[in-house]
Amino acid sequence: MGKISSCYFRKWADNDLRGTPREAYAALLRGWMPPALQLFDARPLLKRLKILAGRKRWRGEQWLWEVVDEGSLKQTRLVFVTATSQSVFEDVVDKYLVWLGLSGIDEASGDIIRGLSPKRNCFTSGQSFERFYDIEAIDLPYLIRRIDARGENPFGILEGSRAGDFVQCLAYGRRYVVEWAQNHYFQSKETVWDQWRAQDAPRLAAMGGSYDGCPLEDDRMAPDLMRYTDALRIFETFLRGEPRPSRYS
Repeated sequence: MGKISSCYFRKWADNDLRGTPREAYAALLRGWMPPALQLFDARPLLKRLKILAGRKRWRGEQWLWEVVDEGSLKQTRLVFVTATSQSVFEDVVDKYLVWLGLSGIDEASGDIIRGLSPKRNCFTSGQSFERFYDIEAIDLPYLIRRIDARGENPFGILEGSRAGDFVQCLAYGRRYVVEWAQNHYFQSKETVWDQWRAQDAPRLAAMGGSYDGCPLEDDRMAPDLMRYTDALRIFETFLRGEPRPSRYS
């Protein structure tokens, strides 16, 4: 028998209330529906789980699930799924489950399954891979400043409530490379990305208005290297749900 994995699927409510994964899950286990969640129709999920279980059976995997509802599958609180699988749930979410508009928690880690959306946002530290959910603007200075350019994986990623959209930064000394990405997967039914790297306009102008390359640690004048205040401003703009700031090249 392979490794046993388990997760919980539920649906975020259409509001701006905070809903960290562990708090929402704990409330459901107590039989209370927190305002950050809502009941959902589990039938599309169960249909896909049955297809998935059939396709995985030939690999010796067994997929089982349990539904907690209000007397009808149309009014479901959560669906608990277990699988005897060597792989994590992220391997199947993108192909089978991402279109359902649900969110899911990996029971082992207590974190949202990759590919599914947080309630409002999620900041991931590259150096510890710790995730911070539903942060406020006041949290950003601490999260960005704690990225140590001298250590391994000196980056941070802020994901929004729209699956696949994020901003990220990579620390170089006291400056940062900052990128902004939008995923049009749900509109085009295929993986289509728009991704931009911010540039310091005055630096770019000083270099004659053209630059094509990635900054190296000793390339202190590369326009890709942003000051802390600029990196923070871009993250704050994304956090507020506003368009990319036009002040950067």
